[in-house]
Amino acid sequence: MRWLTTPIRCLAIGSLAVVLLCWLFLYADSICQRRKAERLLSSLRTFPFSTANFNQVRDFTLQHEGSVLRTELPPDRDSCSPQHCDFEVSVNTTLIKFARHVPSYGHQLDLTANYLGINPWVVATTFEVRNGRLAHSRTIIGAERLGEKQDSFGGTVYMQYQVDTVRVSIPYAGTEHPDYFITTPHVTGPPTELLQVWTVQSASQPLRQAFDVRLGCVTSLGGCSSLRQFVPLTWSNLTNSER
Repeated sequence: MRWLTTPIRCLAIGSLAVVLLCWLFLYADSICQRRKAERLLSSLRTFPFSTANFNQVRDFTLQHEGSVLRTELPPDRDSCSPQHCDFEVSVNTTLIKFARHVPSYGHQLDLTANYLGINPWVVATTFEVRNGRLAHSRTIIGAERLGEKQDSFGGTVYMQYQVDTVRVSIPYAGTEHPDYFITTPHVTGPPTELLQVWTVQSASQPLRQAFDVRLGCVTSLGGCSSLRQFVPLTWSNLTNSER
């Protein structure tokens, strides 16, 4: 049986090399996409939300390789016009894109990737233009982490930081900060940690702070352990408001 040693050894080495090359590709891809996401977030910090019109939103979307977001519109209306159009810019990894094509294996792929130090994550922004002006925007930064050993589900936990900008004052924000509101709503379903910010579209400091996101942990081998790593400043504002 000694004659089998060499073929089996070659097969094992070849398989290991393929796995290693795949890991290196996915890790390098994650770093490359993270830099794109950081440029997007940096641009959002200086974007003129309060005065943005259709052309500015469209140009921003194209600059960051986004596109028109297809929505269900009446057949007698244009699919995208200054009166009614939605745009989306999305930055995510090749792993996430592949998992979307095989939804039945998506969870297993995410779980395996987390164990191998490749952390699934996404950054996405949508803009709603109505009557020629930006009416609402939503930015989502999401990542997964492995659950704790004591967790009964034994899988991954989805962490999401969300920033919504609106044109008018937020009715439930309170009197102290009527244009800025932070909440950690309860989410039903799969294990999820959610931190949400609502802010009025203006050139105010709170709006710029809302987009102060640190993405370094998404490409670290340890991954992101909490939302606090994403947004330490917003997290600090949340804890201060709860005192």
